[in-house]
Amino acid sequence: MKQLIAKVVIVAIGNFVMGYGIAYYSVTQKSMAYVLDYQGKSYQSSLDGFINALLPIGGAVGSFISCTYFKYLFFKARLSNNLGFRKTFILCDFFCIVTAFITMAPSLLTICYGRFFYGFIMGINSALDSQYIFSISPRNISGFIGSLANCIMLSGLTIAFLLQWIFLKGGYDPNENYGPFGYDSWRIILFFPALPSFIRMMSFTWIYRDDTKQVQFDESIYMKLTQTQDVQNLEKLESQLNQFEITYGDLVGKRYLKRFLVCVGFSLLNQWAGINGVNFYSVTVLAQMTGGNNFIINLSNLLNGIFSITFNLCGGYLANNYGRKFALLIGNGGCAVSLTTLTLLYYLQREESYFGMQVGSIICILSFVIFYSLSLGPIFWIYLAEVLPPQGIDIVVFVNWASFALLAQMFPIIASYQVYYCFAIFSFTTIVGQFFIWKFILETKERSRTQISFDFK
Repeated sequence: MKQLIAKVVIVAIGNFVMGYGIAYYSVTQKSMAYVLDYQGKSYQSSLDGFINALLPIGGAVGSFISCTYFKYLFFKARLSNNLGFRKTFILCDFFCIVTAFITMAPSLLTICYGRFFYGFIMGINSALDSQYIFSISPRNISGFIGSLANCIMLSGLTIAFLLQWIFLKGGYDPNENYGPFGYDSWRIILFFPALPSFIRMMSFTWIYRDDTKQVQFDESIYMKLTQTQDVQNLEKLESQLNQFEITYGDLVGKRYLKRFLVCVGFSLLNQWAGINGVNFYSVTVLAQMTGGNNFIINLSNLLNGIFSITFNLCGGYLANNYGRKFALLIGNGGCAVSLTTLTLLYYLQREESYFGMQVGSIICILSFVIFYSLSLGPIFWIYLAEVLPPQGIDIVVFVNWASFALLAQMFPIIASYQVYYCFAIFSFTTIVGQFFIWKFILETKERSRTQISFDFK
């Protein structure tokens, strides 16, 4: 068990970098606006939105590449099939280290490059990490192991908030003391992902030298498995069925279409519930709520990360002991209540803000984070690995990142009119999502893929 957890932690360093990437620019963007001399310019909000959107755009491209045929690169199938998971992880970590060095140069070009390629690396990792972890996890504790991997991602988010608080305070202020590194501390923020990437690269190079690769099977094996009515025989052959090399066209066939569409819907709910809007623009949102109080902003961000980690583990416990669907209904319902209340509080503060309403708004944001961490956050990745073949996971992850990119671009534009418009959209999404979960999400707790296939039929 200890060896399994140690290996999951090493693999999930890719998740750590993903969490860090989502949050590290929330304060840093104010600093970079000063460094790159566009602070206060008329195009600042548009440029900030573009730079922020480059991360999920890169993620969408990375996840798409992980499931695309590389004909022109002399590959014949998925990236992880040709290189193996281990070599793919090493390659991603190497590029992450190179990107970290490049982004330390203060220019708009290097910042944009860094955001895109961090996203690109995160997209590949997000598509492959959950598959690898699921393949090495016993079914009876897969919920806990999946939530542990998501906790590591949230640890990256928390570290990003903490480092920004330590080194950048609340952005550029000529009267602020930025410590021994001075205002150039922003370089530490941008370089930091190289450190965990180096740890994982060395671990897979020297310690975890085994690999998990998909095995290609003859069509006749597939026909025998699907035509057999004896569940016991199917269970014995399940490991082979899980490794069967399907085509992407099979995802819209009778066998996979229903679960594929359910997971696409789940992916949209995962993003448009609004967690990354809150994480990306937490400083902007909290600044409007608190009148720009940097201490409250940084403390709220840090509490966001700590609560996320704590309740993510609670979500893993719920999913593992009471089922995925139960945890989703509880958590998403809490998100809907929190977001609806937050929308109303923001609406009431549109002309004049009161201290009690500011406190209430922060409580609503933290409660939203708690309920999201109990459910939509960790269970999304667990559910994908349990329900879909690798090709389906890749495409659904691509949809997830594309939705993230659209959200990152739209949030600052909509928020420039009224922030509560954004939260109204998120609130509506979670209300609709509650019906979606109740109607379409099937329970997968301790069920094999063969049993899940029968359930979806």
